[in-house]
Amino acid sequence: KKSVPSLPADYNSPRPMKAAQVKADKNWEVEVAFGSAKDGTLLDPAVIKSTQHGGRFVVVRQTPKAAPDRGKVFSEIIDNYFGSAVAPVDPVAKIATAWGSIKDNTK
Repeated sequence: KKSVPSLPADYNSPRPMKAAQVKADKNWEVEVAFGSAKDGTLLDPAVIKSTQHGGRFVVVRQTPKAAPDRGKVFSEIIDNYFGSAVAPVDPVAKIATAWGSIKDNTK
């Protein structure tokens, strides 16, 4: 509740991440589960982390219907959990910026 205060306590995800599937693949691990079934086998929302390169994907409010609070839940996870890890990108060093400068000089 600390990281995702808007997540309803009684949320039942129709398409959760299965903890057993993550554990069965040595390339992935559950970094944190913000919501789960009572026995911890079904996770949503959850952060899944690569054991190889540290990349992550986040399962958030997986449902075939509209989830009006999905954006708010995602925003809270980014702000409250990943906040210290998120950093701005220096656009000057990016290929799109470099290519734009090259194209601009050809006019």
